[in-house]
Formats: sequence, structure tokens, C-alpha cells
Amino acid sequence: MGDKEEETQRLAELKQYLSQKKEMLEEELEKLNSIISVIDDLLASKSFKTGIEVMKKAEEKVEAETALQKLELVYKGTKVGEIEVYQTYAKVIPLPELKLSTVTSPFEAFLVRKVLEPMRERDVERAAKNELRPDQMFSYDIIEEGGLLKYIVVRNFRDRIRLKELANAASWTFFTMASKRGSVQAGLDEPDQG
Repeated sequence: MGDKEEETQRLAELKQYLSQKKEMLEEELEKLNSIISVIDDLLASKSFKTGIEVMKKAEEKVEAETALQKLELVYKGTKVGEIEVYQTYAKVIPLPELKLSTVTSPFEAFLVRKVLEPMRERDVERAAKNELRPDQMFSYDIIEEGGLLKYIVVRNFRDRIRLKELANAASWTFFTMASKRGSVQAGLDEPDQG
């Protein structure tokens, strides 16, 4: 019976030790959480910027960069815009005097749904198969000002073939949109596949 009592005594001491250790660790954890909370508050107060400030800084940065290459967007001999190619992205820019609205056909139906979205979806599928990292996926943003298309930013187009496809599609789309507004002479009904 002595061995059993001794074992019980040892177990009771171990339990008491573990309980005290647990209490100490819980107190330490509480202090660490408090410190983290204070640091989070300090970081938030020092780095908070409104969405407008962030967008303005991004736009200033974009405007400060110099295009590595400029490609004219021409359809049926008529210049309708250009593509400025930068280090990590490209800007597809219609001529401002065309005053194109994104609600004018075939902007949404053709350029967005048949060209830009399929490019994005192909990359989403490739990322799902671990063929691309998420930061390598094709993406785009349509920038409007006063109801008119200012430019389209495309990121991760990755190759000349995609850029040429985009240039051809944008040329036809901008020309067709401008034709509907009477900004240029009416063109063909179908995009150039060449």
C-alpha cells in the first residue's frame, strides 16, 4: 500500500505543478495579447490612409513611371488609342477626343466578356492547378472619369501574343464604339482576327 500512496502523492504534486504552470502561462499569454493589442492600435493610427489617399498615391506613381513601349491602336487606318507598356502592367488608352463610354456597345459584350474575362478565367484555372501563383494571374481594372473610359490597366499579360490579341480587340472595340457616336467613320461589324 505504500507504493500506491507514494504514486498518488507524486501524481498530486505533478498536478499541482502543472496547474501552477498553466496559471503562469495564462497570465503571460494575457500580457502578450495586451501588448499585441497596443501595437496594433499604434500601427493603425500611424498607417491609416483613406481610400482616396491610397488611390491618389497609386495614380501619382503610375503617372511618374515612363512607358517602356507604346503601341498605336489603329483600325481601318484610323488611330483610336494606344497601349503603354510598363514594367509590370500595360494601359490601354482610347483617344480622349473619342469620348467613349463603357456603356456603349460592344465594350461590355465584346471587350470585357469575350476578351478580358476569358484571359482572367484561364489564369484562375491555371492558378487552381498550381501552374501560376495568384500574384501572376492576369487582372484588369477599367478606369472611368466623368462617365467616360479613361483607360484600362492590365496586369500580368505576360506575353506578346496576349498583348497583340488585346491590341486587336481594343482597336476594333474603340473604333466600333466611336462609329456609334459618330466620332469616326463606320467600320466593319466583326473584329479583325489577324
